[in-house]
Amino acid sequence: MYLCRLSYIRGRCILWRGASSTTTSEPPVKATKKKRKPKKHYAEVIQVGAKSTSLVQRRVAKLDPARWSGVHSVPVPVPTPADVSPAPPVVPSIHPPSSTTPSDPTPEASSPVAGSEPDSLSEDVPPAVLAETDEDALPETVPVTPLGCFEPALADEAEGEAEVEEEVSELDITKKLHQKKKRSGGQKRPAGSREKAAALRLMEQQAAGKQASFISSLKCYLEVCVNSGLVNRAYNTLLYYRNMNRNFQRTTDVRDVRLYNVLLAGFARKGQLDRVLDALRVMRDDQVRPDAETFALAFQCLGRQPRTAENVRNARRLLRDMDEAGVRMEDAGVRGSARSLGVQALSWADPERARAWPPEPVLYNCPLVDHLNADLETKQVEPPALGVDLGRSYRELAREQISTELAGTLTVASVYRPKDEPTPRSKEHSNAYMSRLESDWEASLTAGFLRNLSPVRQQFHSNQMSRCISLYPYLTGMDVREYVRLMMTEIQGHLSGSGQVALGRAALHRRLGELAMKRYQSHVKQTSGLVDRVLSVYDRYLEAYQDPAAAGYVPRERWSRLAAERRDGADLEYRERGWSPVIISSVGQFLYKLILHDVKIDPSITKLAKLTEHPIPAFYTVFNRDGARHKEVVRPHPALARLYRATRRHQITFDANLVPMVSPPLPWSSQLAGGYLMSSAPLMRVRAASAETSCQLQRLQETPTQQLFPVLDSLNQLGAIPWVINQKVLDVVLHVFNNDGDESLDIPAPVSLLPPLPTIEPTMTPSEKFKVKQQRVQLNRKKAEQFGLWCDALYKLSLANHFRDRVLWLPHTVDFRGRAYPCPPHLSHLGSDLSRSLLKFARGKPLGQSGLDWLKVHLINLTGLKKRDPTSERLRYCDEIIDDILDSADRPLTGSGWWRTSEEPWQTLSSCQELAAALRSPDPAAFVSHLPVHQDGSCNGLQHYAALGRDSAGAASVNLSPAERPQDVYSGVAALVEQLRQKDAADGLPIAAALDGFVRRKVIKQTVMTTVYGVTRYGARLQIAKQLKDIPDFPKEHVWQGSHYLVTRTFMSLQQMFTAAKEIQDWFTECARVVSSVRSESVEWVTPLGLPVVQPYVRSNHKTAVRPLSETGRMSRPHFTHEAYERPNAIKQRNAFPPNFIHSLDSSHMMLTSLHCLHAGITFVSVHDCYWTHASTVDQMNKVCREQFVALHSRPLLEELSEGLLARFGIPPDTESGSGSGSGSGAIPEGFPRDRVNRVLAAVPELGEFDLREVLRSPYFFS
Repeated sequence: MYLCRLSYIRGRCILWRGASSTTTSEPPVKATKKKRKPKKHYAEVIQVGAKSTSLVQRRVAKLDPARWSGVHSVPVPVPTPADVSPAPPVVPSIHPPSSTTPSDPTPEASSPVAGSEPDSLSEDVPPAVLAETDEDALPETVPVTPLGCFEPALADEAEGEAEVEEEVSELDITKKLHQKKKRSGGQKRPAGSREKAAALRLMEQQAAGKQASFISSLKCYLEVCVNSGLVNRAYNTLLYYRNMNRNFQRTTDVRDVRLYNVLLAGFARKGQLDRVLDALRVMRDDQVRPDAETFALAFQCLGRQPRTAENVRNARRLLRDMDEAGVRMEDAGVRGSARSLGVQALSWADPERARAWPPEPVLYNCPLVDHLNADLETKQVEPPALGVDLGRSYRELAREQISTELAGTLTVASVYRPKDEPTPRSKEHSNAYMSRLESDWEASLTAGFLRNLSPVRQQFHSNQMSRCISLYPYLTGMDVREYVRLMMTEIQGHLSGSGQVALGRAALHRRLGELAMKRYQSHVKQTSGLVDRVLSVYDRYLEAYQDPAAAGYVPRERWSRLAAERRDGADLEYRERGWSPVIISSVGQFLYKLILHDVKIDPSITKLAKLTEHPIPAFYTVFNRDGARHKEVVRPHPALARLYRATRRHQITFDANLVPMVSPPLPWSSQLAGGYLMSSAPLMRVRAASAETSCQLQRLQETPTQQLFPVLDSLNQLGAIPWVINQKVLDVVLHVFNNDGDESLDIPAPVSLLPPLPTIEPTMTPSEKFKVKQQRVQLNRKKAEQFGLWCDALYKLSLANHFRDRVLWLPHTVDFRGRAYPCPPHLSHLGSDLSRSLLKFARGKPLGQSGLDWLKVHLINLTGLKKRDPTSERLRYCDEIIDDILDSADRPLTGSGWWRTSEEPWQTLSSCQELAAALRSPDPAAFVSHLPVHQDGSCNGLQHYAALGRDSAGAASVNLSPAERPQDVYSGVAALVEQLRQKDAADGLPIAAALDGFVRRKVIKQTVMTTVYGVTRYGARLQIAKQLKDIPDFPKEHVWQGSHYLVTRTFMSLQQMFTAAKEIQDWFTECARVVSSVRSESVEWVTPLGLPVVQPYVRSNHKTAVRPLSETGRMSRPHFTHEAYERPNAIKQRNAFPPNFIHSLDSSHMMLTSLHCLHAGITFVSVHDCYWTHASTVDQMNKVCREQFVALHSRPLLEELSEGLLARFGIPPDTESGSGSGSGSGAIPEGFPRDRVNRVLAAVPELGEFDLREVLRSPYFFS
């Protein structure tokens, strides 16, 4: 007997058939809740669709035709979108199915099934089946054909390998819309076609994101297998997923040329020409379009073979296929030996084309810097480290830097000395016991790692039929001792930070997984010979770095030339981009399981000694409240934490790529290589979780390397400047830090000095208890904030003390807008006042008379006392207070302390000491100064807005126009706000009266500065509230009301002062709104120097689906959130576009100044819109800065932006609603005017009459 049921599940018609060995004419009885697994009974799922694979057809052919003789006569109704109802109840068979349960036919439960659209059916169903369906839910009829069935064994084998391919149907969309309306209040408005189209696009986007995330995970897996020598395993894995897709119609579509290129690289490296040709045949069969890299790898492999008649024919065949594909091998960007081998094989087929292969580009291809090409390869400039005493040779420093980076960490001594230091005897005993514990932990972790690796290895090698993604290659890519070192470092981090706020367990998994990935990458670089190849070129580069007579002043050009001169020509770039998020989390989870289960302590050191003799876990997990949620955190056992504190190990361990370098950085020569010698430091900073899924990185990878040369050379110039520690300032800071800090100097005190938490007594009233709870919350928040600040200061000072006698270099990278940042986050010139005061130029230059004056002006600028006075007045004021300056330099802690009253006290102290040393020297003009002198832009954001709009009034207010006195826009706004406050106070407004004397420049400065960057009223209120809290005399009960009042008055004053900037900002906002809301895409543009920018603000459609691997390391669903396929966050896209575009302009201005200072031999560094140089070269730098600002804004930047937006997001006139344009991928909503998008993007604001050449004569443009 056969019991059939037609189910309509997620847009599919599925026929469920239960088989029984007995027959009966009685109707089926209601199934009980108890489900047994009967013997010799089975259930089959019948796929209904228009397509079927050969395997399905063979299984259908094996069915008994007599049993299906009555299944081809009656049409089956199919529901329409208008009449949607829940699926009918399941009619059970006499024997319940064994492998699938019809009562819950979800795609996850029936993963082997691939459904189809209802209108693709072609056969009938017998009346018995129709009697079991709900006729109201099935008003229409379509024919049904059983195209295939899957036996339980096949279902079990295929289950979990890949998810079901979800076909999108109109019914499914309408069904979801009805459910959404029902949840939102039961509105009966029917779903319109516009909503259906939006839902359809969303579902398509989710499916595309799943596919992209799977491809990314698979690509990472193939790369790891290739690097581990498992090239054949990688090839079998790719063929496995290929067969799964062909046989079962999975979503695991592997027809992606990037996957095949990974395999071709592995085969080419080994010279396996037969496997290369086989892979190319598979690509041809699957219609995978090859790209330039595909043919470059094929020719590279062919070049490793001897020249025979057969290989010549293969070369000609490859050349013919390449011409038919319409690609050029030159576009692959191959270098070194790969390039020479490819050219050699190409010469067999076409010698003329091989000889005509263009050389690697070296010169610029940007209108703003093309004039520098004339002497790029011949000009000689003074090296940035000329005359600097390094203490050792560059070669020795290079080996030290390589060793640190290969080790992965750097351990430095802590500068903190607690007052409750344990006795030496107690400390010695604790250290000995702790050392034994750590030795035991290493042994336990090693044994546990091998134990947990055993099932992973068994699964990897045993099942010959399944070649899915496994964790095994990631856990065997390094020696076990390396993984144990990682876990021991993680344990030390938990012990040193015990009792404080910790990361959640998922974040800990990601962090440890990322550390394992970085260590693995360093291991691959070392084992592949990349380290030796880089060092051989790096030694020669260092010789040119210190040689004044070396030809070519651009570090990138020098490095490329030296790399090309190597005899073997091997590749010097590490091309693997990293692991996918799911792999990172899985590796971290694997290692953390060992930490939690295998790290034990003796119960004798705890209170459990009388209860148990067995070792107890050293770490456990607890759930902490984090706002409205709870997060699982890892804590050490309290007894272990006490023991570790008793050891007082005054050491701090940093990642190698978070500390300065002791040798010059590697020049950036492409998107892949630069910065640290071996540590991973990507060119562009993106969020770690989305590094492999970022649209920004995709655009960066697609950009030709030559287009990025200006950006790369600017980063190389910034990173080539050597630094030293300002030891005089460091000693003063250490004294203050170890004596409970000083809040007025931004040196935080230890949290142990905070008052204890108030207790709740039983006798308190409810209101008193509530007040105590509030006090506890505030004190806990203050404790966490102060501990974070204290740790930040500890890291800075410990690193500075470690490098106090060394010369440092700071490699640089960029963020997604193009702003440059030094890689070391703790010790760099891009930081607080304390951070900047700790560093000086390693190379000094004589002051000269102009330099001495600029040193004085710089000191007064730091105090913030003469912002609106001319330079002459600042010089006069410096001479008047010279006694205070000298007293501050000689007695910083015991004198009058004039430097303490400065806005930037620590930099002021550093300047006082430098000026005192210069004045006391025999010849102040000949004094060799190492102190950086700053030239800061006057509200640089408004300067760019005024230049964009040619706004004369705005230009005058931000010092674009020449004037006798500087125009301080912050003081001007503060004066307007004060006028409004006085008027409101006269009218009797209490808060206006309370603010009397507190409307200061510093209070509203940050709000004015960030208003042009799109700050909201809420953010501005927080900024002003913070400044009011920092004023000791201001009543704290008026902070909230006072900040709210000042925000309103500040915005009113800004609207009175600036109009053109507001118009351009509104146009930016409207463009972003159209692109993100109408086109459903992220805003992107290209900076004037060629850097592509993509705003990374998306709205995730679902939670990040990072599924860790199973215990056997087998990955069933390697999917995660892919940024490129998420909906843009329209609000963030709109609010962020104006500031991000202005930031991309100020970064372009900085880089232009950097390149021209490099050409002129001027020392230059920057903190965004604050430029630093030696005091003697301030005038030269100012001239370059103004010339490059005029050159930048002389280009039609707004018109170029409009043209770029129209080309990327514009809608052609013949485009219909509901479809995308030729260039963009977003669809046009139904009923939306097609020309409105184009009108908005083309509506460039009109320009004013301001003459940009006035900037060249403005003395206070940067001052």
